[in-house]
Amino acid sequence: MEYFATMATQEYTQIYGEYTSVSIEDSDDEALAKSMEARLHYDSPLSAECCIFKIPEVFRRQNQKAYEPDVIAIGPFHRGKQSLKPIEDVKQWYLLTLLSRLNISMLSLVKGIKGYEKNARDCYQGPIRLDQNEFIDMLIVDGCFLVELFRKETVLN
Repeated sequence: MEYFATMATQEYTQIYGEYTSVSIEDSDDEALAKSMEARLHYDSPLSAECCIFKIPEVFRRQNQKAYEPDVIAIGPFHRGKQSLKPIEDVKQWYLLTLLSRLNISMLSLVKGIKGYEKNARDCYQGPIRLDQNEFIDMLIVDGCFLVELFRKETVLN
């Protein structure tokens, strides 16, 4: 470590033409490093699958509108808000379009997605206040909407 500090000082001197010295207090650095390491949590407070988070309230208070959807809700956090109801008919239409295009029955889709319910719930931070049927309905409607939306966008471009 001392070697690198000396090299850094020499490079600084060569570049700026100044003479300086670098004093490293190894014991202070080691104490600080140990103190910081002691505070680290080696076990994640979240499950390994958790990847969808709610915005902490402290951030939301700064600008509430910035974290509220204007047109569409995907997922459980803003589901059911009256201001977002108009797009729900579009989501249903896209679901019907996908089912018709792929010749898939709703029953087979429900049965297929039902097996992934726990995995999907584990992706969210905290509990989701939807029962099993509501949650599976949301996964299917929102998921198929996104698939069709991206597919249509790709076809048009």
